[in-house]
Amino acid sequence: MARRERGAYPLWYVTSRKAQYEAAMRVHKMFGEMTDLVDQINSSRAQNEDLSGPLDEIRKKIVATKEGGAITGEARLREHTDALYGAILSYEGRPAKYQIDRIEVLEREINDVKKEYQELVATNPAPSSDLSL
Repeated sequence: MARRERGAYPLWYVTSRKAQYEAAMRVHKMFGEMTDLVDQINSSRAQNEDLSGPLDEIRKKIVATKEGGAITGEARLREHTDALYGAILSYEGRPAKYQIDRIEVLEREINDVKKEYQELVATNPAPSSDLSL
């Protein structure tokens, strides 16, 4: 039986790990997008208090907002993304098809929330600070 070099892995293992890494990085990117969007929402709330209600509704689609933390069982996009990320990283092989499909669904949902936010801000510009003098 031939000895393989130390550190050399079979091709199937390398391709499986590469697929896992690519899937994990797609989910990782979603976390960054959600963080940026929540920051933009919070900034818009500070600039235009009249939109705080609609902006809070958009924010609730991304993050759990009920008091009580994790014990409320409230799950939003961030919590669903977290569960998917953990599932992908907990197995060293290729992600299952349903996990890849779930990534695509979550990406689509995040993009829908972004569009909703952009439309709200575009139709309701922040009041100019020069006019409030």
